[in-house]
Amino acid sequence: DFLGNTQGALKLEPQRTNSLTYSEDFSNASWISNNLSVLSENGISPEGVTNASKIIEDTSNTDHKTRQSITFSATSYTWSAFFKSAERSFSVINVYDGTTLFGHTFDLLNGVIGLPVSGSGSVNASIESYKNGWYRCSITFTASAGSGQANLGIAFSESVISYTGDGTSGVYIYGAQLEAGSYSTSLIKTQGSAVTRLAETCTNGGNDQ
Repeated sequence: DFLGNTQGALKLEPQRTNSLTYSEDFSNASWISNNLSVLSENGISPEGVTNASKIIEDTSNTDHKTRQSITFSATSYTWSAFFKSAERSFSVINVYDGTTLFGHTFDLLNGVIGLPVSGSGSVNASIESYKNGWYRCSITFTASAGSGQANLGIAFSESVISYTGDGTSGVYIYGAQLEAGSYSTSLIKTQGSAVTRLAETCTNGGNDQ
């Protein structure tokens, strides 16, 4: 999970599926960019490798985001991605399930949750600190069955996601994950199709002392 726990803890997670077909390659055609450009392999990601991307706003007066199309079931989902501030210090993640918009902004400079996206449905937002200025931002929401999209992008402030860009500013992104469940699990990498991680178990592990 890139947290580098020095206590030697064994992390056991339930079965989860990352529904996004490309979790790290935001230049792939499965990601539809609206009013931004993507610079691939432009920064060191939370895993310590130069495989993070940078998304850069254009000069349009609108939302600056990229998205993947998703078919939702009527259940709880958690939508997460790693962000790091650059010229911009706020990010936004939102989801449209075909009926309702769910979204939230995040302050990447101070590492705090921003505000719900105007007009969005009920979400539980979370931000988790990682090394070198990275944060994992997530929202948990209950979707209706239908076809929609998962979006991530740049925000101007905690309350402004539609604005006139300067053509050069942006944020770093890495590791997007959309999973059915009430919290985010460690990143399930995908490259061309959804991937399922089976439930993890420990046999004869002894007792915690």
